[in-house]
Amino acid sequence: MKVLYILNSAPRLSGSFKAFKFMLEGLIEKGIEPLIVVPRDSVQNYENILRDMGLPVFPMVYKFHGYPDADTWTQRLLFLPRFVARFYVNWRTEHRLAKMFRDADIALVHTNVGLIDVGRRVALRLGVPHVQHIREFGTRQFPSRAAFSARLRRPSSYSICITRSVQQYFRLQDESTSRVIYDGVHHRVDNFPGEVPGDYLLFAGIIHRTKGIDQVVQAYSSYATSVANPLPLKVAGGVADEALLAELQAQLAHCGLTEKVQFLGPCTDVSELMHRARAVVVASPVEGFGFCMPESQFVGTLVIGRDISGTHEQLENGLQFTGQEIALRYETTEQLVHCLRMVTDGFPDFLPMRQRAFQTVNEFYSIESHVQQVYQFYQDILSNETNQSSL
Repeated sequence: MKVLYILNSAPRLSGSFKAFKFMLEGLIEKGIEPLIVVPRDSVQNYENILRDMGLPVFPMVYKFHGYPDADTWTQRLLFLPRFVARFYVNWRTEHRLAKMFRDADIALVHTNVGLIDVGRRVALRLGVPHVQHIREFGTRQFPSRAAFSARLRRPSSYSICITRSVQQYFRLQDESTSRVIYDGVHHRVDNFPGEVPGDYLLFAGIIHRTKGIDQVVQAYSSYATSVANPLPLKVAGGVADEALLAELQAQLAHCGLTEKVQFLGPCTDVSELMHRARAVVVASPVEGFGFCMPESQFVGTLVIGRDISGTHEQLENGLQFTGQEIALRYETTEQLVHCLRMVTDGFPDFLPMRQRAFQTVNEFYSIESHVQQVYQFYQDILSNETNQSSL
């Protein structure tokens, strides 16, 4: 079965690409033949990895199917020409892709994120079903969220939502053409990882307010100035907002904590950093799924998670599956400070919680489970399309 995949512009260490790569490796073992379209401006992020896997990669120019930014006066002045140009570029690319793959015997088209519409329109031109993999809540769908949801209900249109909350956000929970399939984060592991007496706290994510790093630094400043021996904080992730980084560094300097917080930048050894941490703080205020929490729990590390969005759903899955909490929950900055103090003073008491978390992620977020569910969805789609065409 040949499947045409449409990717988005994203760092190759992003959760969306890691989940896609893990999924693809498993689907190839099941006989899927992938053809992969990537944005030309992100080709360096993907090309080496995918071509090293022996996969055909097709760089093209296309943009998000949504409204351009309009935060500054310059952006507002350029809003209309950028808006028109975006639609023209996408139309030209969908035409080229349909022509390129008209005779390729494509079974279906799978778009890896929600805010790209090129894949759906190519599928229409090829006369094959389309799968929209919705990984984000999104705020800029064109012309509206309701219109986006309506497109997902059209004939031969299917969706994979990475959490129940994402599916409910787009009002797809009652649609037979929509499935909730959690990302595969790690291969299933039989044994709980060995004990490591972590001597630091870890935040893994880009420097941007959407990841909650500002709240983490604020809480850490209160925590570190109120306990005798505070654990240092390591921040692993690239800088998406230089002004925010400067603001955080100034705040730490004001509290005399510059030496206590280490900004590591992008890291390739995040899993090892997680494994050796006392606790990982997952602080994003809006997270579709969030790789960081299950990644940490797969390596046996305690998680302090913001009780909201995709993180909330993971916490609830664990509570329902094991009957007890699998991580420390918090909502406010003050509660986060309290959690930091708890892991500093009573860390050995959290071993049962960490073990329950490990059991949960093996059950819900293994690569094997993810691959099998996606593959079965493909089979169900093709069977449904065959039945519809015979009516």
